[in-house]
Amino acid sequence: MGELPLRSAQLGDVAVLVRPEQLRVTPGDELSVERVEYYGQDAVYVLGDTAGGRVRVRILERPTFRRGDHVAVRYPGGPTLAYPAT
Repeated sequence: MGELPLRSAQLGDVAVLVRPEQLRVTPGDELSVERVEYYGQDAVYVLGDTAGGRVRVRILERPTFRRGDHVAVRYPGGPTLAYPAT
């Protein structure tokens, strides 16, 4: 996802806290769509990387990506919370 603006400076690896609907999915090659979950008015993309990491992204519009598509995730929001990774 690249660099995210943080509310306070942190050293070393961190875990960040963002809500799934704060993320945006765009065409790219960083992740692949593993699953699309439909919930009526919204949907969730479950995205995976080659190292086994996963991220869930909630979307409020009709899904445009399908299982197997290659995508990227962006965070267009403001400063977020970060905690030391353990």
